[in-house]
Amino acid sequence: MTRLKEKLAKVKEQMGKLAVYEKQMLASPDQQISLTDPDSRSMATSGRGSGVVGYNVQVAVDTDHHLIITHEVTNSGSDRAQLANMARQAKNVLQTETLDAVADRGYFSSPEILACRDRQRQLAIQKPRRCSNNPRSRRLRNPDQLRRPERYQQSTPIKGVPFGL
Repeated sequence: MTRLKEKLAKVKEQMGKLAVYEKQMLASPDQQISLTDPDSRSMATSGRGSGVVGYNVQVAVDTDHHLIITHEVTNSGSDRAQLANMARQAKNVLQTETLDAVADRGYFSSPEILACRDRQRQLAIQKPRRCSNNPRSRRLRNPDQLRRPERYQQSTPIKGVPFGL
């Protein structure tokens, strides 16, 4: 009987801790808390229903000197909304009017590409693979179907600032 009372007391203690965690979670803006690192957040990954608790670090590297020129730590699991911001930061650090940038397919986002192009930044960015039956995704498979394909295509390789390394 005493063993059962001990177990019940332990369960009540754990329930009290969980109630405190619930209050903290509901009070946070994104309704998340991390018990190991208060600043980290759950970020979606490519797996269905999976995620990782951590950070997403963005870097821009000067290809001539192989040095990191700027970085940013985010809680966003995707790089898609980071391209224009990182290009702007790199351009400011390098104190240049124009910037040539190379980015991996994780940065591919039409609004971000247009934002870079409108601000005197040349881009070389790989199109993402689309494996969906969604007609909108199929539309992006052919670069000739973009409204102004000449804005996205480079005729010669460029040297500049790579992202996503």
